[in-house]
Amino acid sequence: MNSIRTALPGDEPHLARVHIQAWQEAYTGLIPQSYLDKLPSGYEERHSMWQQILKNPNRWAWVAENHDGIVGFVLFGPPRDPNRETYIEVGAIYLLAAHKSKKIGFQLLSAGFNKMRDLNYKKAYCWVLENNPTIKFYERTGAKFLNQIKQDEIGGQMFNELAYEWDSLKIIDSAT
Repeated sequence: MNSIRTALPGDEPHLARVHIQAWQEAYTGLIPQSYLDKLPSGYEERHSMWQQILKNPNRWAWVAENHDGIVGFVLFGPPRDPNRETYIEVGAIYLLAAHKSKKIGFQLLSAGFNKMRDLNYKKAYCWVLENNPTIKFYERTGAKFLNQIKQDEIGGQMFNELAYEWDSLKIIDSAT
């Protein structure tokens, strides 16, 4: 049984571990394997990043947990891009591979969207690595591709990221 709850101080080691493992699982074949192989050596940096996030009153995170502990998370924050001042940005949503296809991602995103609506946000957006299979997840939840692409450097290579937008903070599941 999975539960969704707000991320709390003390979750940082688990969030760092899930963040690294989920990257290794999600991006195999998309970004350089040498970069993915080095991620565990950045655990302390990732742990510190999560400490800062959880202290920041303008960032919000939820975790999915079960008997295995934390298995996924979603992170929201202020937009990093110009002309999106009225949006909330989905900065990250990751789930361990063994826990995908169980509606946990929908539950995480929904928990975040509920809070963001309470804070008077009307729209959300995110950037997704081109060719990432999770694009289908975003589309199933109601996100639309904005025909905007930016480049990001990962592991010494340049990659395209695609902008997706939810014009309402209500989760749909177009597969049902």
